[in-house]
Amino acid sequence: MVSPLGVAVCRCKSGYFPKPDTITGCGHQCDDDDDCSNSQNCANGRCVNICEEGICGVNALCEPRNRRAICRCPSGYSGDPFTRCSAGQTENTECPSDKVCHNFRCINPCSTSCGVDSECTVRNHVTVCQCPKGFTGDPFVSCTPSSSSNVAGRQSSDYCTPSPCGTNTKCRVENNRAVCSCQDGFMGNPIQGCRRECETDFECDANRACMNFRCQDPCGTCGTYADCNVRNHRAICSCPANFLGDPFTRCYPECTQHEECRATQACFNLKCVDPCTGACGIGAECRVESHKAICSCPKGHTGHPFDRCRPFDKSDLCNPNPCGTDADCKPGTDRQGNDRPVCFCRTGYLGDPLVGCRKGQCIDHADCSGNQACYGYQCVDPCTSTSSSRSSVCGIGARCDARNHGAVCSCPVGQDGDPLVECRASFRG
Repeated sequence: MVSPLGVAVCRCKSGYFPKPDTITGCGHQCDDDDDCSNSQNCANGRCVNICEEGICGVNALCEPRNRRAICRCPSGYSGDPFTRCSAGQTENTECPSDKVCHNFRCINPCSTSCGVDSECTVRNHVTVCQCPKGFTGDPFVSCTPSSSSNVAGRQSSDYCTPSPCGTNTKCRVENNRAVCSCQDGFMGNPIQGCRRECETDFECDANRACMNFRCQDPCGTCGTYADCNVRNHRAICSCPANFLGDPFTRCYPECTQHEECRATQACFNLKCVDPCTGACGIGAECRVESHKAICSCPKGHTGHPFDRCRPFDKSDLCNPNPCGTDADCKPGTDRQGNDRPVCFCRTGYLGDPLVGCRKGQCIDHADCSGNQACYGYQCVDPCTSTSSSRSSVCGIGARCDARNHGAVCSCPVGQDGDPLVECRASFRG
């Protein structure tokens, strides 16, 4: 709000109090009893006096002790300090002969002593119960008509007039007899009198509070999704782990899906956290992309980034083997001197080692027939040239015979020359 002088004036909302430093906003006055003085308890975020009005009975004194209200009657008074203290008699002889002393008061004992439909008289402070004329039964329990008809013209409504029931009760007639029951919100023996379940918290168990004269769970004062613990009849409200908000109004999770967090965070257990925490292996690097952890080994390192990264070694070039089927690998270098794997076919195999090698026909000449030789792990005609410029291993015009895995070159009859170079027609005179 703005003051008449044009100065902004800040006030805490109802139920909230300025924080001690006066600059960081408003909060609850307390979270538990320890935040309050010894004469106060923490209730719904506020410190309240233990001896607040109404805790003790009429005329009673209240003394806070160990954060509990101790009620007692003052000197010269007697009675129940949780209901009423009064000056009164303590012995029957101090009361009239038709009264008795009960809880320091002179009362008519007939309101609670005799049974239903019985007659009660008091003689020298002693209650005398008897069934009326025309009734039978136990006068201390119930008297019933001796016949099914009304006795001496007695109307059914007369059984409850006056009511034979105790205080705070209802009386109804069933089968020519009065039936007593407690009024709504009251409990006890309807013949002797009914009472409220409670009038103060201290009449309830420690985990219950007296609300509307009944011992009830006080946790209904907490907000939506809040946790509640009851201490000394008071509800202690708090938001669950990873929840935000005001426990007295509503608690809510920080997140329910990744998109509710920053791009560098992920939603885990209703909380925005760094997804890299514990995600990658030993020595690995982690970066976050779209709420996901991306693990990789640093430059100069190798391994499985989700398990362990280690410094690179040349043997890692061939592990795992990058070559084709049945090809072997060894560390090598390229023309620029960079480390790289070198693939080659194993002995007895041929083919492209980068794609795959296949087993050859031979390893040496003995694996081939006599008119063949083993070249490149294949059995071939030894007379066939492997040069693209020549079709035969012998010279021009020479003949070739395959013998014992080798090529035998000779000039044909009528020709001479070097059969490995060229044969020419003979010119003889």
